Amino acid sequence: MTLNLKKTTILLFVGMVFCFSCSTVKKATEKNIKQKIQEIKNEFIPDTRVKIFEVEVASRKGKLYLEGATSSKEAYEKIEETTESSTGKNLTNRVKLLPDDNLESVHGIINLSVGNIRSKPNHASTLITQALMGTPVKIYEKDGWWYRIQTPDRYIGWIDASGIRVVSKTKLKNWKQSGKIIFTGHYGSVYKTKSRDASPVSDVVMGDILKLEKNSNHWYGVSFPDGRSGYLMKRKAMTISEWEDQTEVTGESIADLARSFMGIPYLWGGTSIKGLDCSGFVKTVYFMHGIILQRDASQQTKHGELIPVKDNYEALKPGDLLFFGENRVTHVGIYIGDHQFIHSSGLVKINSLNENDPNYNEARANSLIRVRRIVNSLGEKGISLFKENPYYQ
Repeated sequence: MTLNLKKTTILLFVGMVFCFSCSTVKKATEKNIKQKIQEIKNEFIPDTRVKIFEVEVASRKGKLYLEGATSSKEAYEKIEETTESSTGKNLTNRVKLLPDDNLESVHGIINLSVGNIRSKPNHASTLITQALMGTPVKIYEKDGWWYRIQTPDRYIGWIDASGIRVVSKTKLKNWKQSGKIIFTGHYGSVYKTKSRDASPVSDVVMGDILKLEKNSNHWYGVSFPDGRSGYLMKRKAMTISEWEDQTEVTGESIADLARSFMGIPYLWGGTSIKGLDCSGFVKTVYFMHGIILQRDASQQTKHGELIPVKDNYEALKPGDLLFFGENRVTHVGIYIGDHQFIHSSGLVKINSLNENDPNYNEARANSLIRVRRIVNSLGEKGISLFKENPYYQ
């Protein structure tokens, strides 16, 4: 082997070792950064249903980038610290802090009888929750025809533009301060004139809120967030002030209203009379009592007075929330007394914890793991009141 060939071979070998070493260091650095990002997520965003944290580490042409978005200012500041302290300043922060600065407004109001909210900005994605007409929401970002919003129970998801009216801060304030009505029937319609034979402007469902424009003998004149107007029969609605003053909050009243939902079909993500999942059923029944619960059963189970569960169920009272599961909570229902509970499972129905009853549900009886009493904990964390919730007031 000639001297030049030996030198070339040595240089190639050293180069390979150097490249391998650089690659190893880069991978180690990338791994450390990913670990740090996970730590930030764990610290500030333990539940991504109520806060946004979509941050990834990307590698391009020898440089590392942090990309994505978060709604947590604290998490964003930690990400900036991580970027600034990175080895060799080889990390660039491209994470966006939400709400997006380019938004027309961060305020919106649901504009359909039931607004469908999905996991991603397209109609093919999973329905994760719903919001009712007149519900004020916070807007975080826009993607084409879709808005990412947060509802009064703090749940976050995507709604298409037809389901929301984007408004200024001033117009939202006017909406909140104006006189309004709430629809208390199961189903109904707003008509163009004071006649049930008139053309409908929109359907309405239990819990929908509209602006009150006129108050006559048998009709409310109402308007929608987008300016549409019409008439709604009074016998199926109340002014918000009347509703707040007259609504009785007892375990028995909760059980009675829950029974009126019998037979409504199960719908994954449903929180309206048109279709309900288990936690959506519970949430809707309580909302009509002026109580805003968290969206999912696994969130609802964390709040309220904890009631001891025993085989004879003597401590249970109507209105208590029954949580079912094995290693984790996967289902919720409402206790209505005499070992009976009502829940949405296939449809809204009543089952029993008593093995001697014909409607005994052995699987549920064996998987009852927690009971919470809400009526003794009104206004506490996770159990806000309509009249105090900042989204509505």
